[in-house]
Amino acid sequence: MKRIAAVYHDIGIWTDRTIDYLDPSIVQANNYLREIGKAEWIEEIEWMCRWES
Repeated sequence: MKRIAAVYHDIGIWTDRTIDYLDPSIVQANNYLREIGKAEWIEEIEWMCRWES
């Protein structure tokens, strides 16, 4: 899980071209988790992206 959070933590900088990147990054991570059938990880990955950067 930590690897997924690490990958998606900053991705919003590039996908949404913004320095206010956490929310867009979390949206991207949530979409990915749903795609791979791991929606139950969403809450924990979101927490990691927001607080363990």
